[in-house]
Amino acid sequence: MPKPNLNNAIVRILIEDSEPRQPLGAGFLVSSRHILTCAHVIIDVLDLPENTREAPEGLIYLDFPLLDDKQTLSATVYKWSPVKESAKGEFEEDICVLELSPETVLPDKAEPIPIIVLEQEAHFNDRAVRMFGFPEDKENGDWLNGTLQGTIGNGWVQLESEVGRRGVLPGFSGTAIWDKEGNAVIGMMVSIYAGEVDTSAYMIPAYKFIEVSPELEQLCTIKRRLINRQKPSSVFEKLKDKLPSGKSTSLTNKVHQLETEIKETEHKMITKEIDEARRLERNHAYSQALEQWQNIQSLLPDDIRASEAIQALEEKIALKKRVIDVQKRLIKHFKALGATYLQIDVRLRRMKKEGVDDEAETLLNIIEQFLNQDISTDDLTEFWSSLDSQPSKTKVDALNYQALAARLERGDIVIFLGSDLLPSLCDQNLSNAEIVKGLANYVNYPNFNGDFPEICEYIDMNNQFGRQLLSDKLQTLVEPKKPSIALYQLFASLRKPLLLISATYDTRLEQTFQARKKKFVVLYHHSDKKNTDTLFLDYSDKTEIQQCSNETLSGLPLLEQGYSVIYRMLGRMGADDSSKALVVSEKDYFTFTQYQDKLIPNYVVKQLRNRGFWLLGHHPKNWDKRLIINIILSKRTNEEPALTIFQETEEFCRLYLKNKQIENYPIDLKVFVENLQAQLP
Repeated sequence: MPKPNLNNAIVRILIEDSEPRQPLGAGFLVSSRHILTCAHVIIDVLDLPENTREAPEGLIYLDFPLLDDKQTLSATVYKWSPVKESAKGEFEEDICVLELSPETVLPDKAEPIPIIVLEQEAHFNDRAVRMFGFPEDKENGDWLNGTLQGTIGNGWVQLESEVGRRGVLPGFSGTAIWDKEGNAVIGMMVSIYAGEVDTSAYMIPAYKFIEVSPELEQLCTIKRRLINRQKPSSVFEKLKDKLPSGKSTSLTNKVHQLETEIKETEHKMITKEIDEARRLERNHAYSQALEQWQNIQSLLPDDIRASEAIQALEEKIALKKRVIDVQKRLIKHFKALGATYLQIDVRLRRMKKEGVDDEAETLLNIIEQFLNQDISTDDLTEFWSSLDSQPSKTKVDALNYQALAARLERGDIVIFLGSDLLPSLCDQNLSNAEIVKGLANYVNYPNFNGDFPEICEYIDMNNQFGRQLLSDKLQTLVEPKKPSIALYQLFASLRKPLLLISATYDTRLEQTFQARKKKFVVLYHHSDKKNTDTLFLDYSDKTEIQQCSNETLSGLPLLEQGYSVIYRMLGRMGADDSSKALVVSEKDYFTFTQYQDKLIPNYVVKQLRNRGFWLLGHHPKNWDKRLIINIILSKRTNEEPALTIFQETEEFCRLYLKNKQIENYPIDLKVFVENLQAQLP
């Protein structure tokens, strides 16, 4: 693989889209659509007040000065973390992520550069770096070398320029600090201190980028590599050789005991690193996964798993680059291809996210034949039209149940349960329409023709009935009569704890876990939606319900302690004062939407980042179901498409799922559960 090249990623942040070009700072490309720079550079460019807190909305102009193609591009602010003063009176953050305008086509050689995240202070001492900026007298740029000196109080890292060269000047702000040893970015230039005798500069270390914008872990190539790492056992062997001869029996026993402990620790360390490498690969972060496997290979040079994984990832990365190349070349033919261009572009974008299987590679070959003028525009258009008119390999056949079951067993999937789930799995359970009818008949409204939130709103507003009656009657309608639900039994049989988000109202899941002695904790909100920082935790092995804040919950090791977490997103039946907490009526949904950022626990949001996501029992035909789907999907930063299962999809639902990047597999849910169960021990 070619080494990354800083020249291909450096950008100038320009005052405006005009000649002569006037740069006020720098930035660097970290994904095909995103650029990192300093927030104060954007404030200067847009001539805004220094204390601007809200993200600016104007266009920011930029170019790639070290490439032949110096066309001016435009971008907008994607993530904004302006300069703020810390409690110690020092300045921190000052980070801005820009997103290129949708129509932007990058210059041919422009490519994102990897980022190394160093979190140990010792890693910043005496590291050789280089940087490229735009001081006032050099609008085309200037290279500088330097050495990192170590961190200061606010987490920034001090940097000194090489002896005999001028120091860092204004115009370097926002540029990448390039690590010479690791061939990657380790930080961003942020500040300059000019004293009477000398000048010091400071960089923001890369780990702060992730703190400000966690989604960068998915968008960029992030390396978390320890420098000069050795296996604990190799260090131990060197120490053991230095022990004096004629050791006593007790000392020999202690040495053997220590050796055993070190090997156990080493095994856990390697296992953890392999799990991380596989997680990155599942999330299609192939470059990061490759880096992780290369680290593992340096520890285990004879391990065939590492060599096979590296070879497979190199092939996937090569295919992904091939897709990107085809996508760039194809845009020149959009007029000739018309609507077919949009269809092909959608498929290419999916290949970039999901990888290239055998069928996708065949399509790629055909597109490349068109680009090489081996087939005509008419031939390609006719072929692409035939894909929609003829059924190809169905999504049903594409499901790999063995892989899905393995991910479930590892606890690598978050399950989002919806109100259509039990009617699909349990014939004796009432459908949503039957529940609405049951509520309407109970309050003597036989001609009611609305949806579930509407009948709940009617009962809630009517003084004859009220909230508690609504809750009591709803509980009698939603509780399944059938004692066993196959999907819940499957969840209960898994050894690893699960995170389940539930938009249902019944308690059958908890009952199933109790019967199988699977540890769990039910998490739900305070009854007063305005008291957004109070959460309830009901443990399966404790008698009292625990109250805690959002912040306290974030620090609890629930999954690590073996508890499956059941987050009752719409409230919980049967809890004290639970009727007020339920999201059932129209006004409840509106209130939940208003307070969603505070109500949905950070603990749950954090768990969504690196896991797959299944929506089971969510048919988006009604506005209330689409609302809760939208809310929870907005919390995900993982680019991996969500998975859902139901057979019938009308045109609106099909388009909705495609728009939300939800892959629907038209399978009977019972069959899906049976096939999954067959793969589990």
